[in-house]
Amino acid sequence: MKKRQIAIWLPTIGALLLSLAVFAQLFLYDDAETQVTASGIDSYKTILLAGVDEAGENTDMLMLCTVDKENGSVRFLQIPRDTFYKTDKGIGKINRIYRSNLSKYGKKRAAEELTKEMENALSVSVDGYVVFDIQTVKSFVDTVGGVPVNVPHVISYFDGNAGVERTIPAGERILNGEEAVAFVRHRKSYAEGDLGRLDAQLRFLSGVATIAPSLKKIDCIVGIYQKILPNLLTNLTEKDIMEVMMAYLKNRNSYTVTFMRLPGEACYTNGTWYYVLYRGATEAMLKEQFGASVPFDNERRFTDTKRVALSNIYFTKDTIYRVYTPDEVANKRILRG
Repeated sequence: MKKRQIAIWLPTIGALLLSLAVFAQLFLYDDAETQVTASGIDSYKTILLAGVDEAGENTDMLMLCTVDKENGSVRFLQIPRDTFYKTDKGIGKINRIYRSNLSKYGKKRAAEELTKEMENALSVSVDGYVVFDIQTVKSFVDTVGGVPVNVPHVISYFDGNAGVERTIPAGERILNGEEAVAFVRHRKSYAEGDLGRLDAQLRFLSGVATIAPSLKKIDCIVGIYQKILPNLLTNLTEKDIMEVMMAYLKNRNSYTVTFMRLPGEACYTNGTWYYVLYRGATEAMLKEQFGASVPFDNERRFTDTKRVALSNIYFTKDTIYRVYTPDEVANKRILRG
């Protein structure tokens, strides 16, 4: 997003956020209902979340986040970065879509093209996008005072600023920004490779979900406005943000958060590891949980029928998928969708 565009709309959003924060404090213990007029399909707001690597090119984290504005429930759908995917430019992994458009069109157009690609590929209507980098994650965690995470085992990482090796002990921890970045990026010690990192990302989001009630504090919102929003690449409007915040304020004592991953499994073929989707289970999940309107993947972009290893996984008759609560995410490994 261009700096001039940011300068135009961020002050407005900042004022809006602060106003809503004060509003929240005023009726925090007021049981009066807040009116939300949207209903049916119009009550849902779906946003594509894309976290880019240090180079700002590959999407190491790709998710859909759907907010039900009527009851405040939030659903996260994880799209593994190694998912096998074909574009008009060839065969590869889904995390290269943003990069392939970046050099040609720039960040804003690349984000738009990624959103359009995901919308078409998953047959799910997407209302907006948010692209962020690892420094944004670090700033967010430090701004909110840390995020609680159940670390599955000791994790070592190199602190580039201090030039030393550091460790994150196993168990229940409050991670600071630097530790959170190391945790969500780490994968070398997981036997299941990148699937272990996907689990870690969900554990981190589960921790964020547990601290969501504290984000209504005015000082926290001011910090998010000053340190986080200017570093996001997004097409969300003031109305979008207000709708999401009002859904939270209305349902602050009863909102639910669930996590999902596109069902599939890892596959090594032709010298490369891919994550290959189960077509039947993916179609069921997208229809039942995200309102997909047409059969999944008519163009067969998520498989290659010439590669037996891929097609055997893709066309499995398994139609079972899992929906996880924050507690399940925080305490269990998730090796299948």
